[in-house]
Amino acid sequence: MTKESEKPEEIIDEITGTLQDIHKDLVEGATQVGQEIERFKGIRPLWKDLGESTITDPDLANVYTSGVTALGSVRNEMTDLRSQVIPIYGRIKSISSSSDSAISFTTSTASFVASPSIPHAPDPVFAVTDRHSQTKSRLTKLDPALSETYEAIREVLYGTLSDPERGALYLIRHAFDHLFGLLAPDDKVRNSPYWREKEGDNPHRVTRKERIEYAAHTHIRSEITAKRLASFASHMVDVYDALNAAHARGILDTEKSRSALKEMRVIIETWMEAIET
Repeated sequence: MTKESEKPEEIIDEITGTLQDIHKDLVEGATQVGQEIERFKGIRPLWKDLGESTITDPDLANVYTSGVTALGSVRNEMTDLRSQVIPIYGRIKSISSSSDSAISFTTSTASFVASPSIPHAPDPVFAVTDRHSQTKSRLTKLDPALSETYEAIREVLYGTLSDPERGALYLIRHAFDHLFGLLAPDDKVRNSPYWREKEGDNPHRVTRKERIEYAAHTHIRSEITAKRLASFASHMVDVYDALNAAHARGILDTEKSRSALKEMRVIIETWMEAIET
C-alpha cells in the first residue's frame, strides 16, 4: 500500500454516490411511468364507450377517427420508448455482477491482509436468492396476494427513496399477520389445546403466540421441527413487537429497522421451508 494509491473508501463513496444518483433518476422515472399508466387506464372506459356508440354525423365521425389515429401515434411512441429502455435495463442488471465481483475481491483481499477482527461485508436484507424465490413460490400456493405482499417488501425497500424502511416494516408485519391468519384461523385456534380464554373485555381474543403454536403443531409434519418452531413463538412475538417499535413516528433508526426486517424475513423463510403447503 503506497501513499500514491487511492483511498478505497473514497472510491466506494464515489461508486455509492453514482448509484444513488442513478437510483434517484430511476425511482422518479418509475413513479412518472406509474402515474401515466393510471391516466391512460382512466381514459380507457371513455374511449370504449365512444367506440360502441353510434355516430351518424360525418364531422363527428371524423373527430372520432382522428382521435383514434392520435392514440395510435401515442402507442407507437411508447413502443419506441420501450425499445430504448430495454438495453439500458440490461446494463443496469450488470450492476449485480459488478457488485458480486467487488464483494469477492474484497473478501479475498481482507483474508490476506486484514486482521481477524475486521467484520465481513453484510448481505443485503432482501437479496433475491434461491431461498427468497422458493419462499415466494410457497407463499403463492397459500395465497397469491400474500406472495405479492412479500415481493412488495423488497420493491419498497430498494425501489423507493422516501422512508423506505417504514414502508417495508409495514408490509412485513402485514405479511406475517396474513401468513399466520391463513395457517391458524381464529375459530380453529379457539378449538385447539393451544388457546386459553382471556380475562377482560375480549375473552375470545387469539394471541399471536397461540396462533404460532397452533400453526407449528398443525402444519409441520416433523414433530421435532414443530416443537422447535413452537418454542420460538415468544421470540417471534418479541421480534414483531420490535417491528412496531421500529415503526414509531419520527425518524427511524435505519440499522435497527433493517436488522428487524432481516430477522423477520428469516423467520418467514424458515416457516415456509418447514410447513406442508
